[in-house]
Amino acid sequence: MNKIQNFISDSVTKFSPYSLNDEDNKIIANTSLADWVTSRLTSGKFRKAPLIPQTRQDIKEKVARSIEKGEPIYLIICFGGYKHYWNASYPEVDWAELFNLRFMSDYVTPILSAYTPGVILEYEAEDYILPTMNNYPEDRSNAYAASFQRLVAILKKYMPKNFTIRYIRAKDQYDISYVFDKLETRVAEKIILFKKLPKAKQEYFLHRTEQNVMWNGKKDLRSLKDRERRDYIRKSRCTDEAFLELDFEVRKNYFVGDNHISLVVSWGASSDNIGHWLTVGSTYSSLVDFWIGRGILEDRGTKIVPRIVSHTQYDSIKDKLANVPMKGIQLVNFKSIEVYKGEIEFQKQAKLYD
Repeated sequence: MNKIQNFISDSVTKFSPYSLNDEDNKIIANTSLADWVTSRLTSGKFRKAPLIPQTRQDIKEKVARSIEKGEPIYLIICFGGYKHYWNASYPEVDWAELFNLRFMSDYVTPILSAYTPGVILEYEAEDYILPTMNNYPEDRSNAYAASFQRLVAILKKYMPKNFTIRYIRAKDQYDISYVFDKLETRVAEKIILFKKLPKAKQEYFLHRTEQNVMWNGKKDLRSLKDRERRDYIRKSRCTDEAFLELDFEVRKNYFVGDNHISLVVSWGASSDNIGHWLTVGSTYSSLVDFWIGRGILEDRGTKIVPRIVSHTQYDSIKDKLANVPMKGIQLVNFKSIEVYKGEIEFQKQAKLYD
């Protein structure tokens, strides 16, 4: 299994520079550097949902603003900031986070070569709402944040100097009492609206939300009756909606102001993405959120392919996975990696939030 170890070692230590080709230089000469960078950021190779013209124009304007000021291109990945409890690696990062970091590194590598100020990639964690919304213990989010930052520190030693990766938490950006003071009223309003939805849509949202509720977490909710569980799930869904609205009210300028370009993962492919934010994958082959899913490898013989699989997907293949010892990353969930021999073919795409 030396090729597995070699693949992982290369994933940590090798960041190959991109060489601009004739087509790149032609585009830059005939249009502008901002146009070329925008085309890279919106490339279908990394993008996982349609892009409306207005979003593309907004991105171009922000790129042009950065170039005019000689500042790094500023990208923000908006995400939950936790590891899903279904995962054996909970509460810390696993291979999924490494694969996403490398995928995002590939995403920006051409820009790093063409634009000296480089790129800032900011992972923005909206984790302080989790104990209220999904019953997650706060110390588990703290453990995730610390492990993510340690993983970034390991990779940083090998990254280009003009590539900066940051991990920030919403609670460190503003006084969260603003949100909590208004949350109960806003949630009540959302519940009223939720009850007016068609039954089928209610059931869809309830099913999707239930996957994220931790019944034995901050509180032990396992004794709730069926009706109480349903009410809790509905409130969790409405808390999510209310929080996103209130948080955006506070941080609108952070998310969409100045030269900031916000990116989303699976959420962007859902009907909730009413702002049409740019949607990227977790890896080349995965849309499953890296904080929800589990990182494994496919050994296809001629190449090794990183995958991020959902709970349902993992359960369908776990008996066919070989556990291969690994060296090099001194974090708790990186002592071995699960490898699937061949190419995985799932019967249907995993639910985005399963």
